[in-house]
Amino acid sequence: MTMSRRKKRIIKTGMAVSALLILAGIIFGISKLFANDEQDSSGLGDETIEVRSLEMADTAVAEQGEVAQEVQALLNQYQGQPVRVYYQSLEDGSYAELNADDMVYGASAPKVILVAYTQELVARGDLSWDDTFTYTPEVHDYPQSFGSIGSGTLQNEDLTNGSFTLLDITQRTMENSDNIGADMLLHYVAYPNKDDFDQFVQNVYGVSEYNVYITARELAQATLYLYGQEERQGMLAMDQTDYDGTKLDVAQGNVFQKIGAYWPYYNHTTGFVIGEKPYLLTILTDYWSDAEIEVLVSEIDDIVVNGATAEEAAVDGEEASSENQPAASGTSEGNQGSNANDQDPSTTPAVQ
Repeated sequence: MTMSRRKKRIIKTGMAVSALLILAGIIFGISKLFANDEQDSSGLGDETIEVRSLEMADTAVAEQGEVAQEVQALLNQYQGQPVRVYYQSLEDGSYAELNADDMVYGASAPKVILVAYTQELVARGDLSWDDTFTYTPEVHDYPQSFGSIGSGTLQNEDLTNGSFTLLDITQRTMENSDNIGADMLLHYVAYPNKDDFDQFVQNVYGVSEYNVYITARELAQATLYLYGQEERQGMLAMDQTDYDGTKLDVAQGNVFQKIGAYWPYYNHTTGFVIGEKPYLLTILTDYWSDAEIEVLVSEIDDIVVNGATAEEAAVDGEEASSENQPAASGTSEGNQGSNANDQDPSTTPAVQ
């Protein structure tokens, strides 16, 4: 059945309002975090993040500010290239985007959604970080499963009688992009609560059910929600990962990143750069190398942090690109043999 234009417009408007309310709470939470004198080594501090404050809603400006306009001018130079980008300032909510509503196979990047839902259930009291779960091959039996090989560390352990805490599984899913860990979250957390999980996904980024096919805008909304949750073990696990120093992690500031890659098809990053001018950035590509993603990240970061214009940032990016030509055989994660989520995108059911 074809959805009317009016209904589509209503749905998009509702999604935008939800995003603004979430962002408003994030801005308030960040201001509290930077005001905290006793911050931990992650730069997040010990204070609980407060989100979704209705009183703060009018401070979330969903328009392009001066910096966002420069970022947009830069992104416009990438028109026609196989890249999807969503940038958003965490100071005023201004944004820039490129092909942000194009659907793409997310590889491991959508694991942030599984972790966000896990944190939601812990916050409700339905789960505890100390709960234990046993590995069984059945964890890989779902349409959106990642498989038993590829990225992660659990595959290198004796899983015959292995029992793991929810905290351990969650941390590995983010730090190591663990495929088995993510599948355990699917099996033990998401699918036993399928109706609730679907409602969570609908509320957070406006689709009817979880899928590893996703847009840059949707993934950015899910990442934003993850950062604003009361429980933040998943977010903290993005601070130091197996992929530090690559992709988004070349930005100035403290970077919280979740990568996703499937050689030779896709290479992605989503996360936050926390510093004097904090921002969110999601980049989904049809296989750009890490070096190519890093050039775009550096250009955007140059505009946001250093006040460069789009033209100045592009020149700096060209110089960096000429000095660091990408390898022909894939990314650093691919060369390590640890980034692939061993599921062939061609065999994954497409979003209907």
